[in-house]
Amino acid sequence: MRKICMLMVSILILALPAASFGVEKGDMEFGIGAGAGIPIGDFGDFAKTGYLFGVNFGYYVTPVFTLGLEADYHHFGASEDYMDILELLLVEGLEADFSIFQGTAYARYILVPGKFAPYIKGGAGLYNVKETWSGGDESGDSSDSYFGISGGLGAQFQGEGMTGGFVEMLFHNAFADDENVQYIQLRGGITLFLGAAK
Repeated sequence: MRKICMLMVSILILALPAASFGVEKGDMEFGIGAGAGIPIGDFGDFAKTGYLFGVNFGYYVTPVFTLGLEADYHHFGASEDYMDILELLLVEGLEADFSIFQGTAYARYILVPGKFAPYIKGGAGLYNVKETWSGGDESGDSSDSYFGISGGLGAQFQGEGMTGGFVEMLFHNAFADDENVQYIQLRGGITLFLGAAK
């Protein structure tokens, strides 16, 4: 978690001193990011804080409104309470974890255009949730895909030339059959603005 926070602060420091530029309608962006996922709700009883990484591609419908696609991989370890239950039911020394592959479409609206540009963001798409366990002679996994939504706040930093960065905090909810899978995503990364350097 500390390394993730340091990464986000570094992106901010690198982006702020640079010359600013503006995007226009029809410009595009490609981003790559990493961060942490914090399970909440019922999912928080089974999983503990994990890591994530992913990519996104966006198209500027207007200079402040972007539509895009995002793909993220999330990994969560099993909570100690859940591990205790599994060991009682199956075998001692069992290891378990969860992974989520998220493929979503998103819309983002920049609230204040500029070098430092806060925004709101919402998305919807597919969440593939997988649980894996192993230990002794026991091993197995289960995987299901669900529709889910996300929403939250972030900030975009425009740097030198076509480069920039971003940080964001999003709430995710995958509508599982029995209990919704919910987590908070803290993500920072680097953005390449295609067509913005004019």
